[in-house]
Amino acid sequence: MRNPPPEVMATWPKPNYDNPDHHDWLMLAAMVFGIGVTVCVILAAQMYGWNIHVWDLKESQAVKGRQVSIAAQTLFLFSSGLAKNSILVSYLRIAPARSWLRRVTLASIALVTALIFIFLIVLWTQCRPMSAYWSLTGGDNCSAEGPSVLSQAITTVVTDLLVCALPLPTLFKLKLPLSQRIALMVVFSLGLVVVFAASMRAYWTHYVTDETYDVTWEGFYLWIWTAVEANLGVICGSVPALRPLFRSIFRSKSSSYYNKTGSHAYPPGTAQGGVVTTVITSPKKASRTWTDNLQRGSKGVRIQDDHIDIEAGTFSGGKRHKDTDSGTSTLEMDTWPSREQPRSWPSGS
Repeated sequence: MRNPPPEVMATWPKPNYDNPDHHDWLMLAAMVFGIGVTVCVILAAQMYGWNIHVWDLKESQAVKGRQVSIAAQTLFLFSSGLAKNSILVSYLRIAPARSWLRRVTLASIALVTALIFIFLIVLWTQCRPMSAYWSLTGGDNCSAEGPSVLSQAITTVVTDLLVCALPLPTLFKLKLPLSQRIALMVVFSLGLVVVFAASMRAYWTHYVTDETYDVTWEGFYLWIWTAVEANLGVICGSVPALRPLFRSIFRSKSSSYYNKTGSHAYPPGTAQGGVVTTVITSPKKASRTWTDNLQRGSKGVRIQDDHIDIEAGTFSGGKRHKDTDSGTSTLEMDTWPSREQPRSWPSGS
């Protein structure tokens, strides 16, 4: 087992021994069910005729397609519900005890959980026996499918909106700079993308169940929006937790960019012996490579795009001018851009 250094352990959050990361496990489960939805969509479109006209559909494809349909609906109920519950559980971490946010969040968790099992029971009991759902001759033994699936789609839109809007008043009241509060609200409002996908799914649910008989051809769009909604719920719900990772990645890329563009900084007292090669580019003259042997200095060295600051460092080689009064070393470059006024160089400490 690797033992992390103290500086790494210092960056770890405070341990949580009571309820460690329940929302993470819920989101992981939602992701697994979401992958199942995606697999069903691919199978339905590529193998079982949910991308062709109903009159071109083979009997075997129709049976398998209905079986995949009920499987996808079951998986979607758990994927969507668990993703929302994961986000709601994370709200409990910022909700004070006995606050309205905590009470509404707990009620929302109960509502979302209840809806999962209500629509699951409706789905699996709408036909008697259950095999009548995918049997081509079992229509008389099934209740109308349209009202139940449309009700499920509409309640999904409503609960998605609830999850998005719930933390916004609390976030706006935080004692943070306005820019940070707005940034937090934007992050938590990413769920509006899921609301849009859910709205499109509700529209196509209505169209397929009430407006057309060519359900396999038009149902293709319903399948697509179902998969999009399931996966966006997991992605958008994970964005707040991934913020430190994104910050670290962008910071690393930013440092790499400055190193490539010739902007380097050596903290005071850390300059090491060696060779420093810097390319200085002037808009009026061609670029030139300057190399000097840099010996250990007691101060710092800063090389930027348009000037070089050296504090009490010792150089050998090249053209050098030493100001003994100020204790500052400067380098005279014959390709330095002309200035109307002389540059003011910083004084040594």
